[in-house]
Amino acid sequence: MYGNDLYKKSWDGPLLRCVSQENIPKILAEVHQGWCESHIRGWSLAVKITRIGYFWPTLVRDATNFLKRTTLSHASRETPSSLVYGSEAVLPAEVGLPTYRQIGFNEEKNDQ
Repeated sequence: MYGNDLYKKSWDGPLLRCVSQENIPKILAEVHQGWCESHIRGWSLAVKITRIGYFWPTLVRDATNFLKRTTLSHASRETPSSLVYGSEAVLPAEVGLPTYRQIGFNEEKNDQ
């Protein structure tokens, strides 16, 4: 326990931050579709989540179930709005809770 956060020691070294049940869908979606944008499957998604420092007991099962509900929508891995307008559409709900993609956004590089 460090501060108010609970950590678990991983077998390969770094500490993994234990997350609550309500944060699981957000983490799964962000690693699979968000800033990491790897679109990997099952076990690989679980391994990537532990490598960035998160853990929960049902990680592999949750990652597999999440991917069963997620379909590959486009061969280019781009949303329709980004193909047409060149940038992602940001919903008002996303503005209140920034993702890694929004944090890493650079207005000057976007205009180039």
